[in-house]
Parts: sequence; C-alpha cells; structure tokens
Amino acid sequence: LEGLTPTAGAAISLDAVSDQTTDSTTVSSLSWTHTVTASASTTVLAVGVGMIDATAADRTVKALTFNGDSLFPVREDDENTDNISTAVWEMPDPDLGALTVTATLNGTNSYADGGALSIHGVDHYTPIDAQASSAAASGNVAAVVTTVANNSWVFGAGISILDNGTYAISPN
Repeated sequence: LEGLTPTAGAAISLDAVSDQTTDSTTVSSLSWTHTVTASASTTVLAVGVGMIDATAADRTVKALTFNGDSLFPVREDDENTDNISTAVWEMPDPDLGALTVTATLNGTNSYADGGALSIHGVDHYTPIDAQASSAAASGNVAAVVTTVANNSWVFGAGISILDNGTYAISPN
C-alpha cells in the first residue's frame, strides 16, 4: 500500500479507474484500456498487478507501460506459502486519452489480474510518503500505513486465491 502525497495547497482528486475485466489464466502479459481524461502537471497513474504461480521467479512484473511509455516500480510483495505476489508501479504525467496499459510478467503465471488509477493533485517529486505490505496464507491480511502528509490517498493491490474468494482494502 502506498500513501500518495498531495501537492502543497492542492487536494487529490480522482480522474479514472480501470481494470482488466476478465480473469487471465496461463498468461505472461496483461493489457487493458485506461482513460486519462484531463491533463494536469500533478497527474499520476498507479497500476497494481496480482499474480499466482508455483514458480516464484515467474510471478514478478518485468515491465509495465502505458501507451508504450514505461512506468516505475514502487514495490513488489511475495507470499511463498500460497505462491502469490502483487506489484505496484506508477507514472507521473501520463498521456491523455483511452490508451493501453501493458504488464509484461517475468514468466507464464497460472493466474494474473491488474487495475489502474489516475489521480490529480499529487506531488511528482515525492509522490509516495509511506509504504507497507502484508501477506497471509489464511485469514485476514492487514497492513498499516501512516502517511506523513495530510489528505493523502492510499492505493492498494491485492489478490485472493480462493475459488470465488474476495478481499477488501479498507481504512481502520
């Protein structure tokens, strides 16, 4: 999870949310359309990817692009007991329009999924002011993020291995 830092005197506002709409099995890449609707010098695109595979080296993200431009890795977290991992990448000042997000995985995964969020009002020089991660083989997963700046937003990536399983990311 990451706390996205607001710019001085500005509030963070939502631009758009997207996700890969179908489950992907036996996959080495993901792609979907994300629409950045407005330009601002403080716009950031954040992308999360969840992966499941028995081979740890396969369940990492090799590259992530938006309209062919590279995003920057923020963090990847792995839980070896259940062979799951998540990755979060970001990009300041993404291109405008309905464009393609492409995640290239390090190898073929049994399952992978992804989603993206674009927001305005984020400090490009220090977009992330706090991070935390957590994984569990069963039961609840919890991570605590204490942001430094007021009015920060939290972006999280998660994955469930249960058949018809669900997960929730919520503040306390």
